[in-house]
Amino acid sequence: MSYSLRRASILNISSYLYLFVASLATTPTLIKSLGLSAFSTYVLSLGVLALTTSLDLGLSRSVVYYLAKSNNNEEKKTIFASSLLIHLLLGFSLAVAVLFWYSRYLSLLIFLTFIVSHYQANHESNGNFSMVNLRSFIIGTTNTLGAAYLASLGYGVNIILISLSLATLLTIIILTINVPRYSLRDVSRTSLKLLLIYGLKLQLGKFVNSVQSQYPKLIFASVPLAITIYSLASSLIAKAAGAVTQIAIAFFPYSITSSNDSKHRRYYVYTQISLFLLGLITIITYSYYGESMLYWWLRDESIVSQLHAFLLTYRYYGLLLVLTPLASTILDSHNRSATSSLYALYALLIEVSVVFYTLPRYGVLSIAYGSLVSLLIMVPVLLYTTQKSVSPGDN
Repeated sequence: MSYSLRRASILNISSYLYLFVASLATTPTLIKSLGLSAFSTYVLSLGVLALTTSLDLGLSRSVVYYLAKSNNNEEKKTIFASSLLIHLLLGFSLAVAVLFWYSRYLSLLIFLTFIVSHYQANHESNGNFSMVNLRSFIIGTTNTLGAAYLASLGYGVNIILISLSLATLLTIIILTINVPRYSLRDVSRTSLKLLLIYGLKLQLGKFVNSVQSQYPKLIFASVPLAITIYSLASSLIAKAAGAVTQIAIAFFPYSITSSNDSKHRRYYVYTQISLFLLGLITIITYSYYGESMLYWWLRDESIVSQLHAFLLTYRYYGLLLVLTPLASTILDSHNRSATSSLYALYALLIEVSVVFYTLPRYGVLSIAYGSLVSLLIMVPVLLYTTQKSVSPGDN
């Protein structure tokens, strides 16, 4: 496989920056138009979507891994057909569960999200990140600008979820362009086994990461202000770390085929050092200008005061978080996904233990303390393991 890592990274970061700005611009409108109660319901719905779609048995990365490794068109056809079968079965099963448990509007979106992930894997494995980012543009625009517009017209959460389903359906149609012809008759047991074995190693880590970001919303589901504070803070941190995740996504296909290359090792080390320094500058800058920027953004003193107090601790969590996506990607590309999954599990267990110990006293701030403590312990372990993996003689 040959493609430009630099071009892929730039495309991914550009898409991320667009959505970052769109989210910042539209969040105040969503809060004001929907109200805290409906906004917290919307946030909870997106949390259920993220948690449910994370139960994909690790297929998203597994399909990319095997498509990127293969140079045989027939083999790729069986991998892609097997991927479609599993995505259809998983998407339908989880959509039905959500249909009875939560919302029929959300269940449709879940099913379509599984299908779009299947088609995206083909483009991602080929390094075609212009098509991959088209998904982010269409669905992301609907989830930000579109949602804010609908909310300002007086429409509620269900109409916004329907609009997201329509945007996802449009994305599926576009992603099917230039996809090799195949059918479910091309499914093979060998391909199913390969995808599931590799994917299941990833599943634990992916699900744990999703639980880590969503469980506070469930804890504070009955407290609109608390769930809003956490949602805004986690969104800001996630978006701050978003560029790193986009680089890691672009890096994954390249890392599969170039893991023994000295250039590969230098890129990883220099990028991690640069990210840490940039993060350090960001959290120092926040000390001076953070609260005033939050007020300029949200213009709600009751929300800003609590959000600022939360971010004063949570920003250090963000500094450590930016070091994890690229390290985990290295381990996954070296077929050590079980290691990165265990890292994520241990981090979650530490975080939850701290959160429930401090929750009665500190409320929503307990999430910030638990998150920070877990990464202070586990990030050094992850970085040490990854550094050994990329060092000469350890591959």
